[in-house]
Amino acid sequence: MDTVILAPTIDRTADKRLHVSRARRVFTLKGPTLFRKGRHGEEWHQQVETTAGVLHPSDSEFPWGLLRNHTDIYLKKKGKISRADTDKRLAMLLERHNAKDIAVASIAHAMAAKSLRQLLSVELNVTPGSYWGLDTWLQSLIAANDGNPASVTTLEAQWARMLLPYATHGAHAAGLYLKGVSRVLKKFPISSLYGLPDFAVLVRRAIADYAAQLEGFWLRCEWVAAQEVVFWMTELELSPASTLPLLRLEHLLDAQFATWKAWAHWRPDFERITRLENLSSTQLSAILDVAALEGPDVITSTEGTIRQALISQYREDKSWIQYRELFIEVNDCTTSSLSSTLDRLARGLDTVSISGPGHGSLFELFRDLTTTLPKLVTEQGLDLFEAVLEIPYTSEDLPCKDIRTIWIEREHLSKGHVLALQHLITILNRPQAESLRKVFLHEWLFRGIERCFEDCQNELRSRIGKGAWLSLLLGLQNFCKTLETSIFVFPRLRPHIKPRLRAWPELERMTAIVEIYEAAQAQRLKEYKSRDSVVWIDPDTSKTYISAPSKMGERHPLEFVIEDFCLHLLPGLGSIKEATQRKLEDILHIWEATQGPPPDNDRRTLAIILSRHTGAHDIIRCKCLVELASENVPESSISVKDLLSIVSQADTELQQAIVALTKVLATREGCTQCWKGILYRWIEHDDRHVTSHETTLTEYSLRTMNTAEWLSFMHSLEMLFSDFPQESPNQRTLPDILQPKLLNWVSEVSKFSETLTRLENALSDRDAVRSILTCTEKLWAKNLLSILSCLKSAQETSAELMMQKATGCLSGGKMNDWEVKDCLFTLLDATPEAIEACEAIWDAHHGFLDIPGLPIHEETSLRRVASREDVFYDNLSERETTTSHPELSERKPIQSPSPKPITKRRYGVPPEVAEVMIAGYIQDGNVAPEMKVNMDSVARLLNLEVYHDAIPEDVLALATAFWAGIEEEILEEVDRLEALKKALKMKDPQGTALLLEEYGIPQTSPLEEEIMGLPTDIIDVVELIDEDEIEISFSLNTLTELHRNAMGVPPAAKTLIVRLLLAEDMRPRFCTHFDTDLGLETLVHFPWICSKMSSPPKALVCASVSGPSQSAFVWQLNRVIFRHLQNGTFRIVELHKHIKHRIGEMGQVCISCGVSHNAKSAHLRRSTPCNLFACAQLWYNLPLEVRIPEVRTDTPTVDLLLTSVYAAAATSNISLLPTCPIRSPLTIKQILNSLPKLSIIRDALHPSLVLASYHKDAEKLISWACLHFRGYITSATGAAKIHNLPPGTHQFLLANAGPALESSFLSRFPSKVADTMVLFHGTAMDRLPAILAQGLRIYSGTALQRTGAAYGSGIYLAEDPGTSLSYSPGCLSWVNSSFSNMRIVLGCELVGGGKKAVGGLPGVHLVADPASVMVRYVFLVRREGGTMVRGHVGTAMGSVMGSLRGGVL
Repeated sequence: MDTVILAPTIDRTADKRLHVSRARRVFTLKGPTLFRKGRHGEEWHQQVETTAGVLHPSDSEFPWGLLRNHTDIYLKKKGKISRADTDKRLAMLLERHNAKDIAVASIAHAMAAKSLRQLLSVELNVTPGSYWGLDTWLQSLIAANDGNPASVTTLEAQWARMLLPYATHGAHAAGLYLKGVSRVLKKFPISSLYGLPDFAVLVRRAIADYAAQLEGFWLRCEWVAAQEVVFWMTELELSPASTLPLLRLEHLLDAQFATWKAWAHWRPDFERITRLENLSSTQLSAILDVAALEGPDVITSTEGTIRQALISQYREDKSWIQYRELFIEVNDCTTSSLSSTLDRLARGLDTVSISGPGHGSLFELFRDLTTTLPKLVTEQGLDLFEAVLEIPYTSEDLPCKDIRTIWIEREHLSKGHVLALQHLITILNRPQAESLRKVFLHEWLFRGIERCFEDCQNELRSRIGKGAWLSLLLGLQNFCKTLETSIFVFPRLRPHIKPRLRAWPELERMTAIVEIYEAAQAQRLKEYKSRDSVVWIDPDTSKTYISAPSKMGERHPLEFVIEDFCLHLLPGLGSIKEATQRKLEDILHIWEATQGPPPDNDRRTLAIILSRHTGAHDIIRCKCLVELASENVPESSISVKDLLSIVSQADTELQQAIVALTKVLATREGCTQCWKGILYRWIEHDDRHVTSHETTLTEYSLRTMNTAEWLSFMHSLEMLFSDFPQESPNQRTLPDILQPKLLNWVSEVSKFSETLTRLENALSDRDAVRSILTCTEKLWAKNLLSILSCLKSAQETSAELMMQKATGCLSGGKMNDWEVKDCLFTLLDATPEAIEACEAIWDAHHGFLDIPGLPIHEETSLRRVASREDVFYDNLSERETTTSHPELSERKPIQSPSPKPITKRRYGVPPEVAEVMIAGYIQDGNVAPEMKVNMDSVARLLNLEVYHDAIPEDVLALATAFWAGIEEEILEEVDRLEALKKALKMKDPQGTALLLEEYGIPQTSPLEEEIMGLPTDIIDVVELIDEDEIEISFSLNTLTELHRNAMGVPPAAKTLIVRLLLAEDMRPRFCTHFDTDLGLETLVHFPWICSKMSSPPKALVCASVSGPSQSAFVWQLNRVIFRHLQNGTFRIVELHKHIKHRIGEMGQVCISCGVSHNAKSAHLRRSTPCNLFACAQLWYNLPLEVRIPEVRTDTPTVDLLLTSVYAAAATSNISLLPTCPIRSPLTIKQILNSLPKLSIIRDALHPSLVLASYHKDAEKLISWACLHFRGYITSATGAAKIHNLPPGTHQFLLANAGPALESSFLSRFPSKVADTMVLFHGTAMDRLPAILAQGLRIYSGTALQRTGAAYGSGIYLAEDPGTSLSYSPGCLSWVNSSFSNMRIVLGCELVGGGKKAVGGLPGVHLVADPASVMVRYVFLVRREGGTMVRGHVGTAMGSVMGSLRGGVL
């Protein structure tokens, strides 16, 4: 150590003592620095601190002599040294001692006066602005005067003692110091401060700071804070400074602080300025000019406030005065008038100051009346403010906002002020508003009200039917009625306005009209929300409406009625039409009759809908509305809710509503002619508007009802309209469904209701039944009745089902009733055998075959099955019917007489198959002739060829090809069953094996046989995933925390899983995962292929995995597994043994190629590449966070390494950075200073991209700094953490150095149980990169030697860490580092003990063999921190070092 760093600048600590700041002075010392020096200095610090205790130099019992004696003893131990060296050593003691005033008292007597005075400069010891260190500096002056009067005069010491009570720091420090100076000058009069230069500097600084502080208070109107700091100024003399004797503070203030007298005269109303504190900063800034009136008199500097100064300076010839940007009106140009105005303004300020939260509008009123442009305070504005205060109000009902709006915009009142005017008119009616009426009841208000009313009428006229006008309507209604009831405003309006106001209906009636309009709009929205209309929301009422429909005729009629009514409320349109008035009265009658409470919304909605559906038929509409209003729809008969549901349905599904209303009117009592009329209008409308592409009511009813329901529906229609008056006697005007011909036919077929029901249940297609029910042709009807008679005769016989199938061929389009009738007559007397043969032919023709062995479940993959709906249910007891019509959403169960199980499935069978089957029966001589007749009739009905002789070759070929396809599907089923077997084996291998063995099916593979032969200790970790895929699990419990952190193994990972794909026809494939990987069960794997032609994996295998699997551990292991599998032949046992062995020794080999590092006995936690360039390049191509997990998990370690690189670069000695790829120290510093905080890199998704954005070589430099030494260093945590260190100390553990260093160190052990010593070495931060890479080296006599080698060449180690710490200087670091100005001490493990230093220096070891020393700990100690104690740390460090060598950590 060649220099002493002296820091005379002092700061205050928590115990009011001094510590060193960054200002430093450098003195060169002569001679070498010895270890003995540190010990003497520490003894002096401990003795001085113990002796002084809590006393300071100003205390009467301060131990002056004892403290000086400690210094004398210290100097005596140093021997004979020069005065200059004495001063420098004492300066070093002062620098290192926390309590600077105690240190000055101890050394002042032994130090030269000039040197001591330099250390006590006020510029270096008292912080500007905050005055931090002032009290310690004053104590130091007292101490210096007592010990060395030549350095500090007695006058200075007297001033220091008197100013101590006024020494503080912070916002009030300057003012308090000036107060003390004022009192000192009065007690010790002097003519100038020339003899007190340091105090003069402080006085000038304090006056400038004090003036700036008060200037800030004045600009911000912070009067309470200002009052606190100027209160002492009442002690000052306000007479001219020239009359004062000698030097006083007033002289100094006159020179630097021109307005100090204004503050000294200031006498504010303390309660008023205290109330101002209730205002927020935003509010205060808005009325700053008004609040400034309570400030000091900066005009004359003689009055108590600026408000008083304005009065005293007023000349009675001006109608206004100005202060800042505030203009104040003086009506009669008298001082009393100005005084009154200012007093009223102050009272208003008091009012808004105490109004509190929730009264913001009152403050805004005051602000606008006083400071809003033009900033003119008038008596009229103050009258308005005071009048508002006379009206009782709550925070929820403040009138200020509306009053402020009307007052400010009084010359431009229009439609936008309707609500504010309405509120104001209401307020003016109050008894307490007399003063407010005097302010407002003027001609401008009445004309503004009239203009607002006319503007609102015009706006309403332009918006009716086009936009959100209902809120405007109700607002205008309220405004009119409010005006009409006002006794102060209405009488003063002009005559032509009053009748127009009275014409508006009462609020209740207008509210009902608006509700009706909204209900009509809502109904229209419901009807057209799925069409191309524009839907909008009224911003005033938050209600939804429809605007701009595609056709005006689509709007609800009531909308036109109400819009017409509202338009005629406005002037210029004459009287309303009688029809409009009648329609409105009818619906209003219902609204009033159902108003409740609670209101009958069902009747109201029903009335709205009926008003639309009855259209122009006023008679029906009137009858229905009168009935609803008079409640003549008893709940016991027809429910209003039922009618509402049906009528609402008619908008979108008219046919369904017709059916529902028909059932209600036919089954319940109380049916009225008006509801029958509505039903008839619906039927008539549906019949007239149906198109060729739509469904008629008859077709709809047949599709949605079964036979019994449809017959009942038709009888209901006939009954309802049997006595209904028609508009015309001509029957052709009747709807189709009410035609007599159809109704008569319904009566005929009703006799066969049960037969039709059985037929409907038996058939999957109801077309035949529909054809029967809708027949109106006589010839066709005759044959249909014969068919129904045959079916009725065959009920409960074996021929019924076959006859029902034959009847299903009926079709009105084919006119095949004769063929069906003939077939039924032949089948009626057929034998059961003939019926069974006919059914087989029928099923074959329709694609239903019974093929044993094929599956019948719905999940089958047979290609000939068309769809799910093609599944044939053969006479189930309950069957679901399906339909192709989207309108019918329900499925109805239909009963069948003879339940049978599902036996057949539908295929695309060619007709030739059925024809071959028929030929077999026809050409068989053993078949009865009657049966052949039956077969022939069925064939004719199905349009099949009957071959009585030879069957054509092409027919036989088609039939043969069909059965060949069936055979192929059977083979496909075999493949499906094989896949099922594999799935079962994956789920339950042992159970599946037993099942297959029971049925004699072979089920093992070579891989399964190998697994069954595995040893018991391996079979539990091998799992068969698929027939050719396995997983092998490896426990990670043997990895210590250091191993995991070094290689990026997740802390929670307990198992490593190796997944192998070992198909016989392909090369082995594999991938590796931790058991903590996300989505491992559902992950799609991408294994790596292992062959002689493929290369080892250079990136991560199974790239679909993200997160923990991307680690150096998995990357290295993937290459190990690849090399083992590359030959293509292996055994599971051998692979398991190989991987398990490699997991335990991954650090012993090159991470890229697997070559050994030749350090078998060393425990290497981190794998590194060997010396081959290709291996290093392959390793450095991996992502930064894979190579260096500390980037995410241990940023303090990365910070340490970067700090050491920065310190080495700062020396400009590139030899301190061996192998660094960046050879310019300046570039290295630039890169590091450009980096962000490490937390930003830690949290980045892609750290490499983030680093590249700061500097192109940033990643290269960080990678080298963390990996170049080929070892592993980490923050000491857990069992490796050393306790009882000084506060703020950071500790790092070098878990292992490079392989060569570790191997060389272990070679020095004579035996495995050899003892080692824990020693310490102090060095500079710039040496750490070389030490980590090369170990401690001997550089005595070279350019790299830092300190002297007084006892010979070697490595100097100390038993006491404090000794080593004295050789460690502070260091600089990169900009965003956390380790700036730290000192470094290395904790070392020594084999053999070295030799004691010559001269008997205790605790110092000189080591000549660098290989016998291994650095294990790196300690970073704060520069001002305490000292490490060997007794506290040595034992724990030795235990950790032993655990590292033994592999326990």
